[in-house]
Amino acid sequence: MERLYEVGVERRNALRVKLKKPIKAKVRTYAPATVLDISTTGLLMSAEHPLPPRSGCDLKITQEETVVTLRGSVKRSWLHGLEENDRGLRSPIYRIAMQFDEPVPDLLERLNITFPLAAEIGVQPPPEEASEPSPPAES
Repeated sequence: MERLYEVGVERRNALRVKLKKPIKAKVRTYAPATVLDISTTGLLMSAEHPLPPRSGCDLKITQEETVVTLRGSVKRSWLHGLEENDRGLRSPIYRIAMQFDEPVPDLLERLNITFPLAAEIGVQPPPEEASEPSPPAES
């Protein structure tokens, strides 16, 4: 079974998931964007139009039948390169790092991004998913 994500070691407080199959989104409901990686506190996206750092940003993600609207601010924005667009023209592609106004703890679940066993990615499962504690060892 092919994984749809990669998990990296980060300095961030939230686990960031690099998507192997990017998710389509819309900035301010009209400008197309592609989500490249995501966490409960922010994301990295790719778009044909730059967004200025410190500006507010509304992002609408539609994943199958689920629609999630996120509010946040642009932390970084830079020219990543040129790509051929759907009209056959080369256009600039920008990378935009967005931090959500508030953490969204259930975001990955809402977008149907699931994880393998916690041990495989080196993190502890949330308390409600943790297995039964093992009985104390006898001395």
